[in-house]
Amino acid sequence: MASTKPQQPEDATLAVLRMACAEIRRGQYTGRYLMGEWQGRPCLFLKRGDVLAHLKRSRAMKGQWRHYRTFTIRQLKQGCLRHQLLLTDAVERQIAGQRVGHLLALDLAGLARNGIHL
Repeated sequence: MASTKPQQPEDATLAVLRMACAEIRRGQYTGRYLMGEWQGRPCLFLKRGDVLAHLKRSRAMKGQWRHYRTFTIRQLKQGCLRHQLLLTDAVERQIAGQRVGHLLALDLAGLARNGIHL
């Protein structure tokens, strides 16, 4: 008889990034983001505060987001570091004609290793 271990809840950082990337793929993400490169590595630039703000407002994510309501920007950054996704958090890029600072540069290969695709 196979043992039925309770399934571990998904890491909050990965869950939040998975939701944000799903919204980007669907064209529903309202936050600032940009696909680009950081030191020759393909990455996704995200304004970290925009990620949480978008997920809080998104009707499509309402059912999933309720499990992460207390998740903070600080936890997002720490989780990205823990999962080796963060290339830098001190990048500035132009998005939609405006300079945007303090972007997270997330390694696309690292996201893919964790099952998160754009």
